[in-house]
Amino acid sequence: MYNKKLGLYKPSLILTLAWVLLNFTIYPLRARSHSVALDTNSVSNSFFQSDTPSAKPDLDFDGDGRPDQITTAGGGLYFLPPNATEQESFDDVGRPPKRTSGGSRGLCSDQLIAIVPGSSEIVEATGNCSNDSKSFLALTLAESPSFWFYVPKQSTPELTVDFVLLDDKQHSVVQETIRLSGTPGIVSVRLSKPLETDQVYRWQFSVVVNRQSPSSNPKVEGLVKRIIPNSTLSSKLKAATSPRERIAVYASHGIWHDAMTGLAELRYQKPDDLRLERDWEDFLGSVGLRAIAVKPLVDCCIGKGTGNRE
Repeated sequence: MYNKKLGLYKPSLILTLAWVLLNFTIYPLRARSHSVALDTNSVSNSFFQSDTPSAKPDLDFDGDGRPDQITTAGGGLYFLPPNATEQESFDDVGRPPKRTSGGSRGLCSDQLIAIVPGSSEIVEATGNCSNDSKSFLALTLAESPSFWFYVPKQSTPELTVDFVLLDDKQHSVVQETIRLSGTPGIVSVRLSKPLETDQVYRWQFSVVVNRQSPSSNPKVEGLVKRIIPNSTLSSKLKAATSPRERIAVYASHGIWHDAMTGLAELRYQKPDDLRLERDWEDFLGSVGLRAIAVKPLVDCCIGKGTGNRE
């Protein structure tokens, strides 16, 4: 009888022992997995808790998928190109405009450079910026935006530049000659007439070295289009609580001229602000122009005209 009972209990005993052994094996694995998860969360939390004042999480007020703040844990300010629909008329403006003045020799710092988004990075240490960099269409919300250029040291201290604005039919809208101060660096030229909305303009900026031979003068070109902000962009600009946040909204929505001018004005006001210095380097670097971020901001022009700084 005893053997019969033992035979009945033996299968259940084996199952019980197997269950106990299995739990002893699995529990350490579960505990280890839980510990790794906690460690991962700790690393993630420490990454986003930066001591940098500008290290804020991205904000997306209206859910359109574009960040609106000085971005990510690194605190960098970067320009994001406009949406494809906002560049729809880019292909109808003729030959691609040049972001650099050209010339097969010399450093990039010896070139006239248009400070706009463009193709290929401009590298300080080489002279390979002759014909490689093309200007991209730049957007603005301003009626009369400012245009920015890097003007290198010239052979004569008394220089003039010609600034020309052409409409979509290649008719001249603005044509002005401006006297430069003679100091090499980054200068601005403010447009003297308002832009029409939703029209692509071509502009040309040339340093007059030889008035008798215009084709030999250093020249850069670009495209500009004034747009009306939609309700989403208007809401984001209204919600911005500081100039830096407003600049970040412009930059994250592809509004080049307004972001560039706003950031340059802050740099004028606070030249020793290290946080703004980093913003400036990151912003220009995001469009391939980090090489000229170290160049000084200088007063452009002498006397009246579009070159007076805002």
